[in-house]
Amino acid sequence: SAPAASAASQYIYWGNYGSGTIGRANVDGTGANQSFIPGAGQPVAIYVDGSFIYWANYSGHSIGRANIDGTGANPSFIAGISGLPDGVTVNGSHIYWANNNGSVIGRANLDGTGMNESFITGLTNTSGVVKANDNYLYWGDYSNKIGRANLDGTGVDQSFITGTAGEPEGLSLTTNSIYWTNSASGAGASSVGKANLDGTGVNNSFITGT
Repeated sequence: SAPAASAASQYIYWGNYGSGTIGRANVDGTGANQSFIPGAGQPVAIYVDGSFIYWANYSGHSIGRANIDGTGANPSFIAGISGLPDGVTVNGSHIYWANNNGSVIGRANLDGTGMNESFITGLTNTSGVVKANDNYLYWGDYSNKIGRANLDGTGVDQSFITGTAGEPEGLSLTTNSIYWTNSASGAGASSVGKANLDGTGVNNSFITGT
């Protein structure tokens, strides 16, 4: 699993899977600090808000959290996850995560309590990536599709976007669009796809030649 990066305010953050650290740099690329947060376990996904840094600790079966300034790091902020968390996102009053090659999306309160590993069940083959906006959760599926559900776990649509050119391994949301990486080999893969947030206008060749 490739560690993901997240940008917030004047910094960009990334996970160093091998060394177990989270790095940080200025958005212009200067001031890189590979050990901004040491002892993070095996961070494979990062989410940053105005107060905290969250990460999926792959080998630790947990979700980690630290203050935005890097202090107070706790790689087992949400512990005891039975699967291998490979994605994390935060929205409103909850933290959500997806397991690599799993069939569930978990949820907990922002303070780490109330963990529900089976918040959304029956997923076919999630790639472990999950994103949220004000209305929905989105996740990648290795069966060349993207799923969506309401933030309360209802309205699950396993095939919200179908026919992605490869295994969608990363997702990003803007006000009007959803983007994903096509990671598998074969025609149309090694590209970035794009669609409208309502699932229409799918373009698997939005960026090619990657």
